[in-house]
Amino acid sequence: HLLAKEFGYAITEYNASDTRSVSMLRGLLGLGMKRLRKEIIIMDEVDGFTAQERGGVGELADLIRKSNIPIICIANQLVPKLAPLQKACLLVKFSRPVKSTIATALLSVCKKEGINRSKADLEALCEQNGNDIRSLLNQLEFGASSSEKDSSLRLDLFSATQKLMSNRRLPISQAEEFVYVDYGMVPLMVQEGYLAASR
Repeated sequence: HLLAKEFGYAITEYNASDTRSVSMLRGLLGLGMKRLRKEIIIMDEVDGFTAQERGGVGELADLIRKSNIPIICIANQLVPKLAPLQKACLLVKFSRPVKSTIATALLSVCKKEGINRSKADLEALCEQNGNDIRSLLNQLEFGASSSEKDSSLRLDLFSATQKLMSNRRLPISQAEEFVYVDYGMVPLMVQEGYLAASR
């Protein structure tokens, strides 16, 4: 988005996991290519696209080759089925930043905001917070540097469910934190084990 804004491009985003067929994809991208405005098409979750439609990745690769509009494909994993896309695209890998990189960036933020912190302090804070940049910025903003990121966020869904069900006097705020470890699965696991746990 920042690059598009910098170079004066409008952005059209599609989610490949929501695209139900190759023909729909062709139609969506075809409409984008005929527009008069200067734009970039972003195709998100192309690794999810492979599971839904045979030939979809090849079709997308063909559209990329024929298009005069920049098309950015985003994937969480480079699965073998994405090989046609890798041949049609420039591959740019992003990896999670390490604590020293995060601490260096935070040090410049601290200087601009008038917060007195050393790089060693910031690296220690990174370790306490599992390199969660949003949490780190929140702690720096609110001055809660000594508070460690809630341990519930480090739990796996089985441990969170066990803690949730083993303590009947758990405050609702703490119970919510255990649910949000994996809000899609923990409620299902509670439902599955509720009768056995209530005996």
